[in-house]
Amino acid sequence: MNFYNSMSRKTFQDKFSTILAAIDSIFITGRYFYYNKEMAYYRHRLGSDEEPELLHYIVDEEGRDDIWLLTHTRGGIGANFWVADPIYNPIYAIDNKFYLFAYTDHETIVFDAVGNELERYPLTFHEYRKWNGKMEPDRRWKQKMMVDAARKEFYTFFVTDGIYTLKRIDLKTGTVTSVMDLSGYPFAQNLRIHDGVLFFIYPTGINKRKALYQVRVE
Repeated sequence: MNFYNSMSRKTFQDKFSTILAAIDSIFITGRYFYYNKEMAYYRHRLGSDEEPELLHYIVDEEGRDDIWLLTHTRGGIGANFWVADPIYNPIYAIDNKFYLFAYTDHETIVFDAVGNELERYPLTFHEYRKWNGKMEPDRRWKQKMMVDAARKEFYTFFVTDGIYTLKRIDLKTGTVTSVMDLSGYPFAQNLRIHDGVLFFIYPTGINKRKALYQVRVE
């Protein structure tokens, strides 16, 4: 309590409100820039008064250029009245490592316990190749991930007409494998996974009540 009481509310919010992942030695914060099309990740050393260091910076160059045109050409929408959808590049901490899924840059980056880069892998499952060779985002993918910390596995899901298909991410290849079709539970809510079990909320069909379901993931 003394730690928090000795810190102003603004200082506390600036330092801790944007925490994305943490382990015993450091924690990672993130901030969006330029209409949510640029994102910076910073590493903070616990117990240190040093300024945070830049861990990684991601830019959606195509999206940024589109926004520049919209806000700087005649008849544009105006810089003060619009904010673009944020780029999606989540970071997770498991077993004293950080895993940054940089979808914007089509790669997964692994950092060690103090934020030094260890490995990079391709990340491609979220797009498909059109007939003209151009890669386009797969609209069935809803930019969401889940982590099974007990098994150290990463999952995502695709949604078609409200039906979820759970897929396991192969970290080293950047591809996915379907592991479960939730066709029996359309529009399931609050999906979570732990130790090979998928948990979610689903209506029971009785007086608009909802219940917690759990299904084993094979």
